[in-house]
Amino acid sequence: MVRVLEDARTNLAEAGAKLEYKFHSYNAGKKLENPRVDFQISGVASPGTASSVYVIEITHNGQVVVRTKRGFGDPDSTLTPHGSTPRTAASLKDVGLTDVIKAAIDEYVQHGG
Repeated sequence: MVRVLEDARTNLAEAGAKLEYKFHSYNAGKKLENPRVDFQISGVASPGTASSVYVIEITHNGQVVVRTKRGFGDPDSTLTPHGSTPRTAASLKDVGLTDVIKAAIDEYVQHGG
């Protein structure tokens, strides 16, 4: 997953955009039970232009849940489902993560990026 995100970060940097991501593992204090990654695409020159924050969470049974929120600081109670394609952790290793990144890029471009 890190390799795909880093490749996307490099490619987006060449296009004048920035990919920021944060990995989270189990954290009782934040009530996070499943590992997840949050990422957002924004403009280097205009950081106000940004995609939603995409949250990819891997559940105990190996299913992957993709949700979005407006910003990194927004509480998880604001998360909304994204897409209807069922995913598994194994599919993230193939094209699944790339598809989610492409959706974020599309949203960023629509917002004027």
